[in-house]
Amino acid sequence: VRLDGPWPALLAEIGELGVLMGLTRNDEAVHEKTGRYDRIATAGDWLLLSGHGVDTALLTGHWHAGFAVCEATRIGERRSLQFFDARGAAVYKLYLTEQADRARYQRLVDAYRAADQSPKLDLPAGSLPAGADSSAVPGLPERWQRWFKAGFFAGQETGIPSSRSIGIPVFTQFMLQLADMLLPIQIIVRNQAAIQVHEGPIRNLMIGGPWFNVLDDDFNLHLNHSAIAGLRTVNLPYRGHNLQGLQLRNAHGQTIASLFGQYDPAGGDNTLWNDLLAGLPGENANL
Repeated sequence: VRLDGPWPALLAEIGELGVLMGLTRNDEAVHEKTGRYDRIATAGDWLLLSGHGVDTALLTGHWHAGFAVCEATRIGERRSLQFFDARGAAVYKLYLTEQADRARYQRLVDAYRAADQSPKLDLPAGSLPAGADSSAVPGLPERWQRWFKAGFFAGQETGIPSSRSIGIPVFTQFMLQLADMLLPIQIIVRNQAAIQVHEGPIRNLMIGGPWFNVLDDDFNLHLNHSAIAGLRTVNLPYRGHNLQGLQLRNAHGQTIASLFGQYDPAGGDNTLWNDLLAGLPGENANL
């Protein structure tokens, strides 16, 4: 079912649907976060969805189309809200869980159902809209400020302070170490119109072919680790601290995913996280 916006008004009602799974993806990573999306706020061009265990920032002005989707699966019908950019690429999806209210979902779909339900949807010619200026966004909650103020989401990848390149083969072992320690971390996946954050430990890891997977109750990550062409540490200056992160990049220099330690406003980065990053061997080390 094709939907009409405005998208912020539609998303303002998803808190009534109960527990949902939000999905943000790019070409190499799929980030799935389950929770209650019951708070919505605006900050500049960004729409911020949050709630119990979930944090997502969206550029809904870059969305071109939205659909309510019902799919037949081996375990029954799966219902979702799916949004696409002007290229036809999926930028953000919300799936109903078993705890979601299907009757409220249907009422939401009926309220935003587009008059035009023809099977053909034309995409606009020309380039995609430019990314928003993410270095100066008014009204940002503190939990987002440390990334935005450092310009980390501005699309200027070359402007991020980098300390050193890390040997790509250590990535899997590093993630296994984090899972073994149950160390709280932040894992971020983004595309041009959506950013999604997981905050907490990771537990259940599985590797199948090129895919590295985190399969936890409230968080799933599916990452094509064979597409990692660069692995580097980054230092983001914020309120007198240098936030240490690990950035995964593809062959085109684009960010696949980013990892940070749990942040304490008083003390900054987690010391143990910083020590683990410092211990990672460099790109040319013998592994």
